[in-house]
Amino acid sequence: MSTSPSLTPTLDPSEIGSKEYWSTTYSSDLGHYTEDPTPEHTGTEWFSEHNTSQRMISYLDKSIQEFGLNKQLLTKEGCRCEPSTFLDVGMGNGHLLQQLRDAGWHGMMVGVDYVEEAVELARIITEVEQLDVRKTSILGEDGEVDRLEIQKPEFYTWDIMTQEPGEWMPHGGFDVVLDKGTFDAISLSSATLPGKNKRIFEAYPSKVETLVKRDGILLVASCNWTADELKTWFEAGTYGNLICVGKVEGFRTFKFAGKEGGGVCCLCFRRQGARNG
Repeated sequence: MSTSPSLTPTLDPSEIGSKEYWSTTYSSDLGHYTEDPTPEHTGTEWFSEHNTSQRMISYLDKSIQEFGLNKQLLTKEGCRCEPSTFLDVGMGNGHLLQQLRDAGWHGMMVGVDYVEEAVELARIITEVEQLDVRKTSILGEDGEVDRLEIQKPEFYTWDIMTQEPGEWMPHGGFDVVLDKGTFDAISLSSATLPGKNKRIFEAYPSKVETLVKRDGILLVASCNWTADELKTWFEAGTYGNLICVGKVEGFRTFKFAGKEGGGVCCLCFRRQGARNG
């Protein structure tokens, strides 16, 4: 068994780690957007000052071949290859999935959040911006035309720490799972695991792992943890079933006391074989 993640320092609890804080935040955002449905009132986008969403999307665009992703419907050697599927855990206002769709990713997209107000906001924004079902087609190698309906992102209220996935979960999991600040927020929760002397966030890596398809990838963006700390939590926390295979570049970094840090760190993990611990 790998080294215990408990050897990594934890963060002091904060109100940002509470559901009440986010319910209040998104309730306010929802009210403002309902009154004035403009881009200026879509709510807070985590790490926007670091252009994090676009950097994550650019990383995915550059990694299509490496991870066997399909941006759009493909036909190859007589086989129909569906576009890669996406899950955004703790999606907030759903902005990241909307940007992915605008960047030409056509697969199924699902966003989940344990705050009902966030889910309602994301759904309303999707409707207002008219991200309706679109159709695309591609000419196959055999000369036949394949057609695909590009569905708008779907959003559901769901708590990753306490609930089982719903019908939105595809068999085997998602090709790509995204976490932009969710692990950060859970890391600031004071909640503990029932019957254990551990904070609830310590179980998050093993929970999110099950949402990732075998050989699928997980992108985790954080402003609270260094790259080494994220590796410890997600590799050791899943008994090696998640392996760090890449890093989203372009963020400003600094070194202090032999450690490297920065405003945002974003790592890519790939899900390996069956759980062994």
